[in-house]
Amino acid sequence: MQKNPQKIHNRRHMFTAALRYAGAGLLAVGGAAAVAKRKRLLYDGKCINRNICRDCPIFARCGLPLALSSRQAQSRKNNDPQE
Repeated sequence: MQKNPQKIHNRRHMFTAALRYAGAGLLAVGGAAAVAKRKRLLYDGKCINRNICRDCPIFARCGLPLALSSRQAQSRKNNDPQE
């Protein structure tokens, strides 16, 4: 007695599709968790860029002490022309 090749083919496709969708779901959940963690750190007032203010995307509106002093130093540097 032979197995139905169409039935095996459908099972294989169903299994690969299930794995594909499970992987996509895990990626989506991981991405959402990363975004939520970043927003939580910002809300708690913690640095999200390892205290590297120069390349930080939210440097202009950051209220952390390091960012404030860095902006103050930049403004002093820009206002005092060097000869």
